[in-house]
Amino acid sequence: MPTAVTTPRRRQDPDADRWQYQVAASLGIPFRYRTISFENVRRTKAVIVADSYSDLESDEFSMRGVILEGGVGCGKTTAITCAARRIALDFSPPSISVLKFYTFPTLISFLLDPSRRQETLEACIQADELLIDDVGSSYLRRDGMAVGLLEEIIIRREADEAPMLCTTNLPPKKFRELFGDRCYDRLRGEWGAWIDVGGPSLRRKPEPRR
Repeated sequence: MPTAVTTPRRRQDPDADRWQYQVAASLGIPFRYRTISFENVRRTKAVIVADSYSDLESDEFSMRGVILEGGVGCGKTTAITCAARRIALDFSPPSISVLKFYTFPTLISFLLDPSRRQETLEACIQADELLIDDVGSSYLRRDGMAVGLLEEIIIRREADEAPMLCTTNLPPKKFRELFGDRCYDRLRGEWGAWIDVGGPSLRRKPEPRR
């Protein structure tokens, strides 16, 4: 398989309608997240890191496998969606061919589908930018096929020094137990950047007074 390459990007003004109704839909961005951007969301820890990751003028996370780890509701999906929007609209013309975005359940369903497995595996390995939301959210067998295929994706992207942004609710110990040392070591090594972005749930309403 060919190695991942980085296609030059050029900043341009975002086109909200094109993003919401064409690009975001083609990428599989959940509908409720298609109107958000770095300019109109709360600056949570997750958003700040994703902003830096996707900023052309920042080299802090250049060519890195970045993992945003935190509990439910702390803004991880918002952050990774904003990053996807910026990356897609930075290409001229706006492009989805060099960016792959998956929710973890969707990715696993594709990898376990014999008719889609090879195409999905190659897309994840070859994409200039790979974004995966909520890694570990689906039930997986520790020694199952899906875990092995995800391991292959991470190993290849690390070897190619290809960028990747993921989110997970799993703390490091549980992530390591599920996906194994080979994945975990790469995400905690020179290529990887494991970042705790945890905080209170933004979805939760205040507790009623007693």
